[in-house]
Amino acid sequence: MDFSSLKETLESKSYSKIADVCDELMLQVATKGIAFQEDWPYSIHLLGHIFVNDVDNARFLWKIIPSGIKESQPEVVEVWKIGQKLWVRDYAGVHEAIRGFNWSPEVQGVVSVFSGKQVFRMVVTDNGQKFIDRRIQDQRYNTTLRTTSLLGASGTVARVFLTMQAVTRSLTFLS
Repeated sequence: MDFSSLKETLESKSYSKIADVCDELMLQVATKGIAFQEDWPYSIHLLGHIFVNDVDNARFLWKIIPSGIKESQPEVVEVWKIGQKLWVRDYAGVHEAIRGFNWSPEVQGVVSVFSGKQVFRMVVTDNGQKFIDRRIQDQRYNTTLRTTSLLGASGTVARVFLTMQAVTRSLTFLS
């Protein structure tokens, strides 16, 4: 099976294109009637959907992965744990799932970028901004510990995030 287009996508670190490349490859292989389940890069494919916050298609893909693959490839199961945490918006759990497994080299690059950038973006865009603003206004929750738990990040990252939020509100107030 020719995975050269997927390999190029990974090498160029165009992680947001992984799901589309994998979907297209799967469609091509399936229409030719080639048995592909044993060789398919399910971990990468699932991560591709998760990377672009397409948890619905990640969930669909998870459901069609043969049970034998799920049993024989623990990395696929671990990637799905990330998807499950995103499904229920447990962002701290996402970070725990990421840190709780020793990823293969081909998956590690995607996971690292996802962990550092994508989860933070999801927290902010997925009603996270409103949640955080409400909590910041309520001094009982305005602690680094609480924000650290929400973001699944270090105390330093949480303090920087809180500072950015305060500056953003100040600039909005001045305009």
